[in-house]
Amino acid sequence: MASNGGLESVTGLRFFSGFLRPKVGTNFLYKLLSVALALGFWFSVGDERIEGMIEVPVQVVAPDGLVVANEPPQELSVKVSGTRSEIGRIRRIELAPYRVVLKEGKAGTRQTRIRPEQLSLPGGIAVLELFPSRFDVYLEREEVKELLVQPRLLGKPEDGLVVGALEVNPVRIPVAGAASFLRALDTIYTEPISLEGRQVSFQKVVKANLPHPQLWFVDPVPVSVRIELASGKGKVKKGNANLASKEKLLNEGPIDEDKVQPSP
Repeated sequence: MASNGGLESVTGLRFFSGFLRPKVGTNFLYKLLSVALALGFWFSVGDERIEGMIEVPVQVVAPDGLVVANEPPQELSVKVSGTRSEIGRIRRIELAPYRVVLKEGKAGTRQTRIRPEQLSLPGGIAVLELFPSRFDVYLEREEVKELLVQPRLLGKPEDGLVVGALEVNPVRIPVAGAASFLRALDTIYTEPISLEGRQVSFQKVVKANLPHPQLWFVDPVPVSVRIELASGKGKVKKGNANLASKEKLLNEGPIDEDKVQPSP
């Protein structure tokens, strides 16, 4: 009796596995066909030629003794054609800049024309349009000038306290750049220093800021500012060459960040 039951079980399993086998095989073939179709579609889409926009950085190199005194474009907007995969790839990488190397000559305006064949783009990418296609570069003589450093103070200390003295080191910093910018500039300001709620004197090391990208520090150095707080309106201590700045701060209070402008 037991043997007949075991035989029936084995027979049932064979029938069930035989019933499933063709279905499993059919499903596998369907899945394999689906993957093949998806891969084919992906490759066909990747090889499809399209048009798109990319950005190419611009680098202007001035001759010795001259500096760029205007603001040429920092990027070129370039319309290109290529396969979808190629355009997608160059959008993900950092492209080499378009370098404008100006030859020796006098100060003045020079017009630069962009040549598509000089763009460093991968093979298979064609340039259709670019903007701007030309731009002007204005050159001036390079000069160096020592500028007074003035701290930019924001807010007010604790009630009853005022700025009693300021110590700035260095007092002046040499700055290089276009002659026209330096002639109109005598003072530069530090990054903001907050006095809000201060109860005791303090010292802070900050950076000096330049008002124009065509100016740079000959030797970048941090600026140390010592701010002494005193009761009432005390007297200015002559412990620093930046005396005019201290007198202004004591007479007019902390400098308003939005109203600070380089001295003419």
